[in-house]
Amino acid sequence: MMMYFLLSKDLNGFMNHIGRIANFDYTSMPTIFEEAILVYLNMREADRETYMEYPIKNETFQRFYDYVQKYQAYMKDPQQQRRELLKYYGKTYWFYFHFYTLLSKQETEN
Repeated sequence: MMMYFLLSKDLNGFMNHIGRIANFDYTSMPTIFEEAILVYLNMREADRETYMEYPIKNETFQRFYDYVQKYQAYMKDPQQQRRELLKYYGKTYWFYFHFYTLLSKQETEN
């Protein structure tokens, strides 16, 4: 269910159920969940205390900060922005959230 929320970019649905993660045997929060939480909190302009409520690794916070810096640096050139972010962050939820859209069947056949 959580992956469905992420794939459909339904961060509200995802966050409504993030508390259920305690029901599973994760030794730490999956990175993709950390990435989605950071997108959600950033979009809500959450305060520092709210960020600290979630067990997100410091490395993920740093990578997100770097991602945001690069994202903003290339705002005036969307094509270059996508290329640059793909190089470093192509396998992150952040990249998926900002740049991936489902192609229609016709587009995938061409």
